[in-house]
Amino acid sequence: MVIFPLFFFSAFQWYTLCVQAAYSRNAALADSTKSNIRTHLKSYILFCLYFQVPPFPVVLEVLIPYIQVLANSHSAPGSIKTYLSGLQTACRFLNIPCPDLSHFLIVYHLKGAARILQHLPQRATPLTPAILTRIFFILPFHHPYLVSWWAALVVGFFTFARIDNLLPRSNRFNPIRELCRSDFIFHDHAITVVYRYSKTNQLGSRTLSVPISPMSSPLCPVRAVNNMFHCSPAHPSAPGFSYTIHPRNFPITQASFISTLRYFLSALNLQASTFSGHSMRRGGATHAFRAGVPSELIKSHGDWASDAYLTYLHISDSQKLQVTQLMGNHT
Repeated sequence: MVIFPLFFFSAFQWYTLCVQAAYSRNAALADSTKSNIRTHLKSYILFCLYFQVPPFPVVLEVLIPYIQVLANSHSAPGSIKTYLSGLQTACRFLNIPCPDLSHFLIVYHLKGAARILQHLPQRATPLTPAILTRIFFILPFHHPYLVSWWAALVVGFFTFARIDNLLPRSNRFNPIRELCRSDFIFHDHAITVVYRYSKTNQLGSRTLSVPISPMSSPLCPVRAVNNMFHCSPAHPSAPGFSYTIHPRNFPITQASFISTLRYFLSALNLQASTFSGHSMRRGGATHAFRAGVPSELIKSHGDWASDAYLTYLHISDSQKLQVTQLMGNHT
């Protein structure tokens, strides 16, 4: 019988706790956030290597010229702040000194860059029922991929979904946090889509259940989901929007979804490059607003944590004209 001294167990337990602490700390950030931080850190190090200045510790005399390089390279002031924030986060994880981004020289430099750049953000063009209907009539539904792609498109539109809620970024599907086939709950005449993870629910502390009803329209999302389940049956833990080419099941990724969307938009002689994954969310919310859906239901349906949903609405000039018309009626 081998007898281990007591200090061995305490040392092993201490090591185990340290490993668990590092794992928990690493889990604090989403994989996409960690990838962005690595990009921001690499950008700063390459800048320092080019100008042959020591990158660490990060000092104000080096950071200010770096901010100017970012301003010369990026048209959006927000991108500059994102790169600086990523660098600061990386320094905190590595326990490397870094100037506070609230330092008045940094604040004024960013303010000056924003004034010089005068950047107008480009928002995704919203999809409309008319555009979706035109896509429907040119879509070859005999291919399993396009059946599932269409289901993702109309479900995304009618649930105001973020593309991250609907589709994985790559073929490395994570059934714990991404939409699965089991997240579609079928009722007699409707379907509930259960989103377990989102931008406003990164810790999975709640679920968002979004019911969708059948429609007497080619755009019916209930019919589209039923067609996908019939055409590409899959295991409950399989990707929510996936297609089957016997015997394998493949997820529809965000990149393939957007490239297919732009392909059909180009076929319709539309400016495809102005559309993105956000076009579903913005278009669905705008259509609901025009249909008279109360604002509190739009906010809840799309899982907006604030009134930011108002920026997603595309209000036409004819709708804006109603403001002065109604005011004139009561003058």
